[in-house]
Amino acid sequence: MKTQIPKSTLTPSGYFPKGCFLYIQKIKLKGDFSMSLKEEVEAIICQSIGTTAYHRFSSIPSFPKITDGVKALADVAGCYWLLDVIGSYQYEKELDKAFQVWKLSVNLEASTAVVRGYNDDKLIFTQEIPFTDFALEELKLFLIDGVILLPSEY
Repeated sequence: MKTQIPKSTLTPSGYFPKGCFLYIQKIKLKGDFSMSLKEEVEAIICQSIGTTAYHRFSSIPSFPKITDGVKALADVAGCYWLLDVIGSYQYEKELDKAFQVWKLSVNLEASTAVVRGYNDDKLIFTQEIPFTDFALEELKLFLIDGVILLPSEY
């Protein structure tokens, strides 16, 4: 069952709920508002269709900024480490600064992951992550002109 979002909680544009997309989509019949971490992360990804602001997540000046959706994802999933990985490769000359694709592949059974950075569809970097508790098996992010965003925000 889905809940209706009251108009008072929408931004003036009417598109984005206040609180950066963290509205509950499933409500159990007994009033339990809890969602699994995986459901929360999936809800953030599905609901992020644009941004109202860009956010700094690092004090390092050359690190990219992030959108509302990526910030909500990092807050809920605790994956600022992934943003640090992406930011740390921005000094590399092989990467196209205008458009990059970053893919996270997680082995949920072994709790390990691999981060891959692409110029469009050409693989440039691969980094193995020895431990992660990220809730999804796969995630794709874009980095466009210094801003990390979800594909749905493109």
